[in-house]
Amino acid sequence: ARVASSDWDAVVILRISLLLRTGSDFLALQSQSLLFGGATLNPTDRRLRRAFTSVVTLRNRALF
Repeated sequence: ARVASSDWDAVVILRISLLLRTGSDFLALQSQSLLFGGATLNPTDRRLRRAFTSVVTLRNRALF
């Protein structure tokens, strides 16, 4: 769940998400929908895509 806040001192975890795609089109047999960042994406091309996500605890922030 996303929380809109300007209190950066309260941040203890950082989630990093990347969506990568091939440079060439027409690699997949058909366009592929995917879920990324809580939204369903429906690209119209036939590129291959892959999502990577990592969650990092910010050092010394989780102790407070």
